[in-house]
Amino acid sequence: MLMGTPDADGDAVPGMWAAASGGRLCFWPGGRTAHGARFMVGDTGVTNRAIG
Repeated sequence: MLMGTPDADGDAVPGMWAAASGGRLCFWPGGRTAHGARFMVGDTGVTNRAIG
């Protein structure tokens, strides 16, 4: 699952969050022309998801 969010890191540019199928939570900081490098935020502990 991928979700855009309002500014989450104080740079006034929206970032993106993703929950990987293995339960990892990742964040890409926003940028004026491109998003920054992904970094691991934590582990959700959830391994199965369904949308819909």
